[in-house]
Amino acid sequence: MRDRFLAALLMLVCALPLAGRAEVAACAAMSGQDSLSRSASQYLASLDVQKMSAARAQAIGVFYAPCGFRLAWTADGVTTAAARSMMVAMGQADRKGLRAEDYGLSWWGCRAAATEIPCVGRERELAQFDVDLTVAVMRFVSDLRYGRARLHSEKTGYAEVADSGFVANYIRENLVSSVEPSRAIQALEPSYPGYLRTESALNDLLTLENSEADVVVPDEARSLQLGDATVVAVALDERLAQFGLLPRYVEPASQLTFDAPKQRALARFQELHGLAVTGRVDRVTLRELNVPMKRRAAQLSMSLERWRWLPHEFVRPPVVVNIPEFRLRAYDPQGRVTLSMAVIVGRAGSRQTPILSAPMKEVTFHPYWNVPESIQMREIAPLVRRDTSYLRRHDYQIVSRSGAVLDSDSAEARRWLLSGQARVRQVPGRQNALGDIKFNFPNVFDAYMHGTPQTALFAQTKRDFSHGCIRVEDPSRLAAWVLRDERGWTADRIAQAIADPATVSVSLAAPIPVLLVYGTGIAAEDGTVRFFDDVYGYDSELAITLNEITRSRQKEDTRSWGVS
Repeated sequence: MRDRFLAALLMLVCALPLAGRAEVAACAAMSGQDSLSRSASQYLASLDVQKMSAARAQAIGVFYAPCGFRLAWTADGVTTAAARSMMVAMGQADRKGLRAEDYGLSWWGCRAAATEIPCVGRERELAQFDVDLTVAVMRFVSDLRYGRARLHSEKTGYAEVADSGFVANYIRENLVSSVEPSRAIQALEPSYPGYLRTESALNDLLTLENSEADVVVPDEARSLQLGDATVVAVALDERLAQFGLLPRYVEPASQLTFDAPKQRALARFQELHGLAVTGRVDRVTLRELNVPMKRRAAQLSMSLERWRWLPHEFVRPPVVVNIPEFRLRAYDPQGRVTLSMAVIVGRAGSRQTPILSAPMKEVTFHPYWNVPESIQMREIAPLVRRDTSYLRRHDYQIVSRSGAVLDSDSAEARRWLLSGQARVRQVPGRQNALGDIKFNFPNVFDAYMHGTPQTALFAQTKRDFSHGCIRVEDPSRLAAWVLRDERGWTADRIAQAIADPATVSVSLAAPIPVLLVYGTGIAAEDGTVRFFDDVYGYDSELAITLNEITRSRQKEDTRSWGVS
């Protein structure tokens, strides 16, 4: 596979002309005018990309070849101010939720210093240094723009495919000659307020982590009662103060007592971490209190990573469901939350709600529930075998493959159902599993949003009860938001559609983006930083993937140039 890639890249390099009109200004920013740089460029042009690592070959093909192999980061044998600025920026990659070690920062300093003594005969060192720095900057730009992992791009359309041509040109136009690249770097990132808030929260947490150690709350805190005076309350006080939920540096005597302010702060901590709000240190609360700041920073970093997989712009304000938070939000054109409600998502295990991006195209009032075949065979068929009246009592119909409704009391129709030759659907009404409204956004998982007759489940803290679709707490409010721009669909008409038992489908004139996302650490619109349980284990999977990417990059960076 790699040989085929390099062969294709070599053909591309050979076929590439020098810079076209659109690239002339960008190429002009690259050096290559002094004799040493020209010699290094000639050396670079003579290299055989088939003997290099894939990253170096790509850099030469898409970055250097279009500009006549001019060097980018050195002039007269000395590193440029822009090069040093980029090294500083990549060295602070953790502030963006990235990893400095992904960009070779452990050895850039000595290599940069080694290039700062102009001398004849150092063309090879200059060229290799320049290319390796370009590889690092290309990774950095790509990681900020597209994310590192892009796990879901093929199946869900959840991510834009990384474009190395865009990356190379962006570097030439915005970074090669910039001594202050922060604005150009920020322009690569999503501009959503939620992303910016989360990045800011990460920076605050990293500052705190670097300045003080985690306070550990001991197990004895689980026995704390209001009014207890004990040294255990001091640890709880200090830990809650680290989270900004209590003032720091209070009188020692007040620290010793588990009083009402501490209890309120503890209840607030539970609320911000998706826990049952009791104001007591139970087992789960103690576990969450003692999660290290380093782990919390990793959660925020992974949320930023997943945000980069999203489109940077939407044709209409989106509806976003954050799965581990069990919450839906709808936004206005400025990215502000205009609607928020609880949701129920798929059960952890085999019925998980998928991560995806899809356009909502239709709203259906009083929908039929066409039972998926897997649910029909695993859940409904055993109930029908035990109770032949089950279908009729729960408003189910048996439907033939041709769409004809069969008599559910017929033994023959039930045989077809049990063998999978006929399907089951539930008619609209009080018992219908989809409630009064269904929100359709076609996707490969056949996931959608809908109401539910089981409204008591919204009182639960952890709400992973569905078969994979999303049950919404207030479908009528969501319908009003979705249909707000549809001609004639006023609040009164929506109320009438809900009251009328007829099934009505409304096609949206302009589809609305729906995003099913996964973030266990976020900075909410009210400024609070919230953390949630990794209900599907996706953070653990992503951490493994990111570690593998880092190891792969480090291994590639230490490979020989393959030249004598």
